[in-house]
Amino acid sequence: MKTAVIYASVHHQNTKKLLEQAAAAFPMDILTVEEAKQTDLTQYDAVGIASGIYAGSAHKTILAFLQSRPAFPAKGFVVTTSGMGSQSYADKLAAAAWKAGLNTKGAYACRGLNTFGPFKIGGGMAKGHPNAEDVQGLVDFLKSIEKA
Repeated sequence: MKTAVIYASVHHQNTKKLLEQAAAAFPMDILTVEEAKQTDLTQYDAVGIASGIYAGSAHKTILAFLQSRPAFPAKGFVVTTSGMGSQSYADKLAAAAWKAGLNTKGAYACRGLNTFGPFKIGGGMAKGHPNAEDVQGLVDFLKSIEKA
């Protein structure tokens, strides 16, 4: 399956690190929003939307990209990283992706280092994430999307 993931990863690059490490086991093109704007996404079998979570929401560049309603292939998915690793953030982004025309087959969420606001005290929340278990979880998720 030819796969691309469009991502936004700002503070600690958690999402970017997760995707790059997973790409070693599940080859995919990893695109910034700006790169995705210049790419024919319909050339892929599947397209993912990935973002860190900032104040409870996906990054504004990801949301703006989705609002532009680009042409997507038949299969899509969502990936999020956050201090809590909450699936609800991934589900919220999946709903936005679906509304934008991406046929979302699933959503993966994992933890990522968070040092925003009060979490800066003590070195942050979710230290050491994403870790090898998170990466393997994403690889397993991507393989399930491939079969969907």
